[in-house]
Amino acid sequence: MAFWRVLGGREFVRIECKKLFTINMAMISRILNIGIPALAEQFVMRIGIMFFTIIITSLGDHAYAAHMMAMNIQQLSFTTGMAFGAAATTLVGQCLGRLRADLAKLYVKMTQNLSYIVSGMVALLLFFGGELITSLYSDDKELIHLAATMLKIIAVVNPVSNARFVYVSALRGAGDSRFAVVISFVGVLLVRPLMSLVLVLPQLPFRLGLAGVWIALSSDGVVCYVLSRFRFKAGKWANIKV
Repeated sequence: MAFWRVLGGREFVRIECKKLFTINMAMISRILNIGIPALAEQFVMRIGIMFFTIIITSLGDHAYAAHMMAMNIQQLSFTTGMAFGAAATTLVGQCLGRLRADLAKLYVKMTQNLSYIVSGMVALLLFFGGELITSLYSDDKELIHLAATMLKIIAVVNPVSNARFVYVSALRGAGDSRFAVVISFVGVLLVRPLMSLVLVLPQLPFRLGLAGVWIALSSDGVVCYVLSRFRFKAGKWANIKV
C-alpha cells in the first residue's frame, strides 16, 4: 500500500517512473554521506556487543541467564528513549529544513524533558518492581534476585541513559551522523568492554562479577549522554549541509 501511494505521484514523497533509471550522482553522494556513517556505527556496535557477550559468558551459565533476563527487561525500558529519539530526529530535520535552528533547539529541549519524566517512572518500576518482573521468567529465587539486582543498577542511570537517544537522534536529524559513530566507538567498543574487564577479571582486586558488567553498561550510557549533550550544546549541527 505504501509503495502504491508513492507511485501515484500525488504525494510529496513520490516515485516518478521516468526517473527510476536516471543516475543522480549528487543525490547518491548525499545518501552515502549519511548512510556510510550509519553503517559504520552499526558495525562498531555489533563488534562491541560481541566482546561484551564474551566477557559475560566467562562468568558462567547462571550469570549469563540472569544477564539475559535483566537485559530483556532493560531493552523494554530503552524503548522510551528510542521513541523520543525518533521524534527528535523528525522535528530537528523539519525545523532545519525551514531554517529554524532555534525552533529545533526548543523541540529537543521539550522532547528531552518528556524523556526524563517517562524514563524516571520506568526507572522506579525497575528499581522497586524488579523481582516481580523477573519472576515472570523463572522460579529460581537466586536467579530472580541476581537479575533484579542488575535492574536496580541500570535503574539508577536510566533517565540519563535514555536521554542520550534524544541527543544522538537530534544530531542524526541534523545530518551529524559521523558523531554517532564516535559515540558508539567510545561507549560500546571502549568504555563498556574495558570497564567490564577491569571490574570482572579475577586477577584484579575488584572482582564484582555480573554486577561489574552492569556497572560498565551503565557507565557506557552516562559517557554517551555526556558526549552527545556536549556536541548538541556546541551547536555546530545547525550549520551542517546534508
